[in-house]
Amino acid sequence: MRILVDTNILIPLETPNRILDYEYSKFIKLANEYKCTIFIHEANLDDIKRYKNKKYLQIILSRFNKYPVLGGIKDPDIIFLKKINSKYNTPKVKSDDRLLYALYKNSVNILVTNDNGIYKKAVLANINSRVYRLEQAISFLEEIYKRKTVELPNIRDEFVYNIDKNDEIFDSVKVEYTDFDEWFNRISTNGRKAWIVRNPNSNIEAICIYKEEDQINGIKGKILKLCTFIVKEDSRGKKLGELLLKNIFKYSFSNLFSLAYMEFYPSRKDFLINLIEDFGFVKFKSKENKEDIYIKYFYVEDKTFAKELSHLEFAIKYFPYFLNSNTINKFIIPIQSRYHYKLFPDDQSQPSLFYPNESVSNSIKKAYICNSRIKKIYPGDIVIFYRSKDIKSLTNIGIIEEVLRTNDTNELVAFVGKRTVYSLEEMNKKCQSLALGILFRQVKNLDIKINFGNLKRNGFIKGPVQSITKISNNNFLKIFQESGGNIEYNFLTDKTQLCF
Repeated sequence: MRILVDTNILIPLETPNRILDYEYSKFIKLANEYKCTIFIHEANLDDIKRYKNKKYLQIILSRFNKYPVLGGIKDPDIIFLKKINSKYNTPKVKSDDRLLYALYKNSVNILVTNDNGIYKKAVLANINSRVYRLEQAISFLEEIYKRKTVELPNIRDEFVYNIDKNDEIFDSVKVEYTDFDEWFNRISTNGRKAWIVRNPNSNIEAICIYKEEDQINGIKGKILKLCTFIVKEDSRGKKLGELLLKNIFKYSFSNLFSLAYMEFYPSRKDFLINLIEDFGFVKFKSKENKEDIYIKYFYVEDKTFAKELSHLEFAIKYFPYFLNSNTINKFIIPIQSRYHYKLFPDDQSQPSLFYPNESVSNSIKKAYICNSRIKKIYPGDIVIFYRSKDIKSLTNIGIIEEVLRTNDTNELVAFVGKRTVYSLEEMNKKCQSLALGILFRQVKNLDIKINFGNLKRNGFIKGPVQSITKISNNNFLKIFQESGGNIEYNFLTDKTQLCF
């Protein structure tokens, strides 16, 4: 980003006999951190030459030399001066108008000034949205560039230089990459970071080193490269790969990444490729004589292709986006707090110092078991979980993957695998009458919890939520929007909404 600064910003920055105010130092720090270029205009130089304190004039002018000067900027034309009602008759007015004209001609992205007069003229020129006071510029840079952190239980975001490169988790990587030590030292120096899962002894069980890029094979945008994604072989039963993916998806979506990608050698056909393909990564293109690229899109890159997908297939490929229409059933499902805690440990309504590190807690793919007699519930249907007993609120949304009705405990156990919070004894009791097993994918924590009183008051439900309850499409849309969800209408057809 190219930023032009007014002289009233430059003088406090460069005056040698004063302590630099926090806002000024923060502005410079943010600009440097986010690789923004701060420019000055020849008008700034004219301004400073009229500076009354001659003692520091030469010192300040010498410090201006560190800023690049906008080149080839013409003086304002008559049309522009009429537009901003300028008489263009004094040195200060001329300087102000020249700065504003440089912005008007799009030689820079924004202008930072504390001059109210410049702002009033910017309104007349319809460029006031690009004129910022210093504190506004700071907020703008933070909002645009600052990465939003994502906190999931059991995952820590650490600098690579704090990681022991001799940790045994890197043994397999060293076999494939003979220059591993050199690469590791380089990314440590560059301040690269990694998401890490450690066991109680602080040993690494899973890791993903990541970096931001701006293009890959002709695709441009904000791109997240997953440089190293490893789960120790003896830890794979804990669903730590899914836990890392959940973090990757939330981080990417929160920070508006277009896509994430990984690279593998063609000879590598292990559990990781199977895992990421199950969560929407697709093989993109092979580099010449090098790695295969697997991409996860966070936007719908091909609507024609997307129209052919089922609701479930769409939710898998474009997570965390999912589709909604009148043909998709919606259900509220009650779950007791003791099960909810294990099934959705990342829910912010249940903060804790200690989180379960079990496969069902880490996974995106989960299971729910009950004795509901409901019959018309199918893969692709939307379920909203209602935490009963304590907070009595809707908390999470899932997409149904598969449904099973059975009296056979062994069949139920095989169906839910490690995706359930229920013990064998509890499943045995469920199967004494017809048990309903539901496999689903968690797609969203509700940002705003909707409690029982709100549900009842708005007519979303009629009484206590004691069993699976079907709700109308209109009520689902209201609930989703009230809970902080976003909906794009008429997405693939006039009857399809994109939810996120």
